[in-house]
Parts: sequence; structure tokens; C-alpha cells
Amino acid sequence: MLTIFLKILLFILGLSFLAQGETLKLGSTTSLCDTGVWDYLGEIFEREHGIKLNVMCVGSGMAFELAKRGDVDLIAVHEPEGEKSFLKEGHGIQRIPFAFNYFLIVGPREDPASIKGLNPILAMRKIYQKGEEGKCFWISRGDESGTHRREKELWKKASLDYPFITKKPWYIETGTGMAQTLFMAHQKNAYTLVDRATFLYFKNKISLIPLVQEGKELLNVYSLILINPMKHKINFKASQKFAEYIISNSIQKFFDNYGVTEFDDFMFQSCAKNPNICHARDL
Repeated sequence: MLTIFLKILLFILGLSFLAQGETLKLGSTTSLCDTGVWDYLGEIFEREHGIKLNVMCVGSGMAFELAKRGDVDLIAVHEPEGEKSFLKEGHGIQRIPFAFNYFLIVGPREDPASIKGLNPILAMRKIYQKGEEGKCFWISRGDESGTHRREKELWKKASLDYPFITKKPWYIETGTGMAQTLFMAHQKNAYTLVDRATFLYFKNKISLIPLVQEGKELLNVYSLILINPMKHKINFKASQKFAEYIISNSIQKFFDNYGVTEFDDFMFQSCAKNPNICHARDL
């Protein structure tokens, strides 16, 4: 009798595990982790769909690599050229822009390079000049993340040789995520490139201020990319559910409102309200 009871109990527990044990592995840019977005949205997604969101917080470059190895089911990235290559190589089948903000060049209030209000390209040139004079530092993520790749793009547009710059004593690479890089820039009283959401989230803990925040070069679009299920063994159905969830009306409104009350500024804006902006650098 006891044996039968144990068998029934194990069967029930097994069913419960199957019902509640589904997991979606998401490889995501660190800014969506550092700002608490996935903690909040993951909890709602699990409650509504019974699928636990397991997020691997990495730079966009590493997210692409994880996806190519089949280590994640879905990626959330913000690196247009990398996204284009990923899709062309057949690793991804669809790019779904869902939110955007802008990169900022932040630095000390004293602004030794005098970049406040300049366009991003001219600002990078002036930072280079003052760095050469020993008057400022630049802190880079140096990790092939979406932010790092955008930084390299800005140096290139400023007609400066990036590999040459990396050897300069005023140029420091952290090899870490956005939050850690921002705090190092604060400690060194240096300039850095950061997404608006991460800056707002940590602005009360640092002394740096936004100095350059306008220019098409600073547009920062976040996209989900569905991974090709014919190429990688993934939880494709859960990926589709999550993508539908992220572009639903309620979650798009969440992005428009997230952090506004606390910071009196937008951290993100939705692609539902701004489709033209989100597709400005379309593939």
C-alpha cells in the first residue's frame, strides 16, 4: 500500500515539475539587466505563461556567440551591424525591435575637453586631443558589447585610428559590463559612453553628468532576435511566446513609463509608439 502511495506521489510531483519546470534562456545586453527590466518582466512572464526566464547578462557580442553555440534560446541585443551579420549567417530568423533610448557621452562637471553640447563626432575628437595633452581619461568597456562597438564606430567617424587609440595611456578598458564601467569612469573622473537607462539608474551614485546627448549617431535600439530552430536545438515555442509578450500593448506601455516617476526622465521608449525611430537603422 505504501509503495503504491509513493508511486502516485512521485507521479504527481513529476507532473508538477513538468508543468512548472519550463525555462527560457535569454542572452541579454547588460543594460537591460542592470536597470532591473528583466527582473520585473520575467516575473510577470512566468506568472502568465508558466515559463521561467533565465537571463544570461552579457555584452551583445557575447550574446551572439552564445546563440551561435546554441547555449541560449533567444537574444536581446543593441548592435545593428552584429544583428545584420547574425541574420545573414542564418543563425537568426527574425529581428524584433521593441524599445530604444540614446547613448550619452558623460564626464566630469569640469569638462576638461569642453565637449558639452557638441555633436558626438566633434566631441570624440576633442577628447582625443585633451587626452593627448594629459588632461582627461576615457573609460571603455572594451568587451565587444553593443556599447563598445558603438564607441569604436564613433572613433572611426571622427577619423581616428581605434587600434592606435587603445595603446594610449589615457584610454582605459575595463572588460566589464556597463554599470562597472560607469563606476570606474566616476572613480577616474573620466569620460565614457553609456546608455541613457543605465546612467539614470545609477546617476545618484556617481558625479558624472551628461555632456553630449544629441545626434543620430547616438540612437540605441534594443531588439529581440529569434534563433533559427533548424540550426540550433532551442526552446523556440517559448521564444515566440516571449517575443509576443514583449511587443504586447501592456509591455510596450511599460517601457514608455519605466523609471519616469523616479527619475523624471524616460529610460526607454517603446517601438510601438515610435516605429520610424526604431527602424531608422533597419537591416
